[in-house]
Amino acid sequence: DWEDRAVDTTVELGGYQRHTDDQTRHHYERAARLVEHAIADWPGARLVVAGPDRAVAGFEDHLRPDTRQRIVGRAGLTLAAGTRGIHHAIATIARAAGRRNKAETVELLRQAAARSERRGVVGLEATLAALAEERVGALVVAEGFSAPGARCPACGRTGIAVRRCPSCGTTTAEIDNVVEDAVGQALSQGATIAFVPGAELDRYGRIGALTRY
Repeated sequence: DWEDRAVDTTVELGGYQRHTDDQTRHHYERAARLVEHAIADWPGARLVVAGPDRAVAGFEDHLRPDTRQRIVGRAGLTLAAGTRGIHHAIATIARAAGRRNKAETVELLRQAAARSERRGVVGLEATLAALAEERVGALVVAEGFSAPGARCPACGRTGIAVRRCPSCGTTTAEIDNVVEDAVGQALSQGATIAFVPGAELDRYGRIGALTRY
C-alpha cells in the first residue's frame, strides 16, 4: 500500500520502526475491510488466504471472527510465485475443502434424517415440500439425479405427479426434470447447493435438505 523510504539516520531507528509497524497495521486493516466488503453479498463464500506466513497471520488478526470462520485453507506463498503458482496452490486447497464440505454436509443430513426434529428431510417429495415452505438452508443432491414431476403455473410449487397444486388448487403441468427446478428454487431462496456422489445418497432417495427450522 505504500512505498517505503530510506532510513533517516538523523532520527531514531525505533521511531522509524514504529512508523513502519503503523503502516503495516493500516495495510492489514484496509485489506481485511476490502475482503469483507467483497464477500458481503456471498454468504456461502469461503476464503483461501495466501502469502508469507507472517503476513497471513497479521492479516487474519484484522478479520472479523465471522470472516475468519470462512477460511478453508492457507498457502504459504510470496509474490515470486506468480499468477500460475498462486492459482495452482489455491485451486488445490479449494478442491480439498470442497470434498471435506460435501462429506460433512452428507453426514449432517444423515444425522438430521435420523432424528425426529424437523431439521432435515430426505427424499424428493419431502424436499420439494420443504422448498415450497422456504425452509431449505442447504440442498444436497446426488450427481446426475433427475426425475419427472409437476409444476403449478400459478404459484410455482413443484411436486411429484400431482394434478392439483396443494397450495392453490391450480391444475399443474408436467415437467421433465423436477430436480433441476428444485435446484433453481433453492438458489433463489439463498440456500447452498451440494452435489455429492450418488452412492452416498442412494438410501435417502438421492436428494435431501438441511432445513432452517
